[in-house]
Formats: sequence, C-alpha cells, structure tokens
Amino acid sequence: MRLDYTITMPGLLELKNMFDLSKELDVEILTKIMFTFSNDEILSPLAVPKELLHTIIDEALAYMEPLATRKQKALIDVLKNLKQRETFTATEKGKERQERLDKIRRQDIKKILGRDRRMLDWWTSI
Repeated sequence: MRLDYTITMPGLLELKNMFDLSKELDVEILTKIMFTFSNDEILSPLAVPKELLHTIIDEALAYMEPLATRKQKALIDVLKNLKQRETFTATEKGKERQERLDKIRRQDIKKILGRDRRMLDWWTSI
C-alpha cells in the first residue's frame, strides 16, 4: 500500500497530518502538486503568495525532516521543489468560482482555511 497525495492549496494545511499518517502506517507517500494553466485556478498551492507558501513549507519541513524515513522522501523532495516554483497572483474571478463551487458542494473554503489564520487572511484579501 502507498499513499498518493496531491498537494492543493487547502492541502497545505494537511502536510503534517499526511506525513504522520505515512509514518503511522509505515507506507510510502507518493506526492505531486496540483497543476494549473491559469491564475483562475485558486486551489493550486501556486496561488498562495510566495512568502506565505514558503513559511508553511518551512514549518512542515522543520517538523518532518528530523523524523522522515525513505518512505517520506518524495513528500520532502516535492515540498523543497515547490519552493523553487513561481507562484501567481490569485484572481477575484478564481475566488468567486471557488465560492460558487462551495455552494454546490455544500462546503466552505473559509472554514477550511480558518485552521490557519494566515491562510484565511490571505483568502479574505483577494
């Protein structure tokens, strides 16, 4: 068994939990990043401002790296690589699209992002 983890913008808040699950189950965690062709795709981690994105990644790496085994190497490598990628400015159009989808799905992205005040503040500022 392996975990297959695609990192999304809200998924940034689950990095430590996914790492812990991989450790608990003693399984490899295959990791990739949600790709986007447009800055309207606000669920991409690349929509998060670089400074905030790097802070979240650095916090996760500080927790993970001392505890990691080869089974979590892909997660750590992808996070380090993510810091090298260019981010983009999220658009109001993308935010509005996500909020419309939230109503259909009966979810609230603000509630999810509320777990990290920095992420919620960024979302609110768009």
